[in-house]
Amino acid sequence: MAFLSGNKLENELKIVLGTQFDCNRVKQLAYELSLGGEVFLTDSKDGKPEILDNKNKVIEINPGQFALLLSEEKISMPSDKLGLISIKASEKLKGLLNVSGFHVDPGFNGQLLFSVYNAGPSKITLKKGNPYFLIWFAEITDSLVNDDLYNTKGNGHQNQDGIQTKYLDALKRGELASPNILLEQINSIKSKLVIHWWAISLILVVAIATCTRFYWQKSSYERGFNDGYSKDEIENRVNEKIQLILNKKMDSILSLKTNIEKDTLN
Repeated sequence: MAFLSGNKLENELKIVLGTQFDCNRVKQLAYELSLGGEVFLTDSKDGKPEILDNKNKVIEINPGQFALLLSEEKISMPSDKLGLISIKASEKLKGLLNVSGFHVDPGFNGQLLFSVYNAGPSKITLKKGNPYFLIWFAEITDSLVNDDLYNTKGNGHQNQDGIQTKYLDALKRGELASPNILLEQINSIKSKLVIHWWAISLILVVAIATCTRFYWQKSSYERGFNDGYSKDEIENRVNEKIQLILNKKMDSILSLKTNIEKDTLN
């Protein structure tokens, strides 16, 4: 397999691109392709493709999001050539990855659809008409014919001029498990855990304070009860002593009275 270059590449590009060919877009062995007028972003609010025009030229692909990008150029591949496609290094270094096909089959006709993913930490801004993609052309040993060529039979991209709804439905079926979304969910869980820990700590403080107060009141009650019991016991003993003394005094008085009466009678 040999890659086209120089005059042979330019001559082939004039066939592949027709009037769209721009000699300034030839870079070494590749040709630059630009962003077209239709894109789809997975975090789009209305879930519909976005049409780019002179008033709306710029899109932003958020971190962790997919996008479908349609090329501006329409490609018409010869039967004896294979195209290899990629994103330019300047965009790759920002984190933009091509996750769709990497080649264009012989016989393909239409605009190219790139499925890309922003694996970087920041938004990636793209503008309609700017070159973000590259295509290389390689010769194959034998030209393909009939059903071997890329055609409308079982090939949904043939004569492609827009983003098909079946690809949109696949990307809208569920929430993307991107690192950024996972990080947001982790941070949300952390925030909830912090709130829960504060609530648990507050409950523990209230419980400890309640138990401490109950213990203190119980101790005070017991001391008061014991003090009251001791006071009653002391009063009883004092009363017993007084009663004992009074009884002794009464006995002494009675004894003295008896003795006096005896002396009087004698």
